[in-house]
Amino acid sequence: MQSVSKIEKPNFPAAWVGEWQGILSVERGMKEVMSTPFHLSIQPLAEGCYTWGIAYGEAKSDNRPYTMCPTDTSTSVHWRIDEHNGILLDGYVHGDVFFSRFEVMNNLLFTRDELIGDTIYHEIISGPMTGVIATGDTVLQVKTPEGIRSDSIPVVNSFVLPTRQWAKLTRR
Repeated sequence: MQSVSKIEKPNFPAAWVGEWQGILSVERGMKEVMSTPFHLSIQPLAEGCYTWGIAYGEAKSDNRPYTMCPTDTSTSVHWRIDEHNGILLDGYVHGDVFFSRFEVMNNLLFTRDELIGDTIYHEIISGPMTGVIATGDTVLQVKTPEGIRSDSIPVVNSFVLPTRQWAKLTRR
């Protein structure tokens, strides 16, 4: 049996290079509210950078030719996507998954892209930063064999997550 640590992981983003396509679905709860063709183009560029071009629609009418570059070439864990409009988004590789988290117009977005075999699973979960439910923020008295001790419980904020976008992308 092979050790988990010795299993070869796809090299990000070199193993991801290609033209990818699928259908992007937008859901609110259990209801699909929209679907559209979705394209992702990952191609090598100079100096270790790659395209991270996304396009929506059958005719790719909403085309976003982003560029992705490593911020630390020694680890290839931290990447930065340049939208070429003044917006830079940080992304991080953990295992076979590329993650990004950012806030825009008081909405928090969490993105997840994973390569499994010859398929990229793309997902964005989003919701407003308002409507927070705050719990915790208390001190508990805990009985232990040594006596009573106090445990401080921090404030924990819980946010609503009403929207999910997802796509299963295959190489063209």
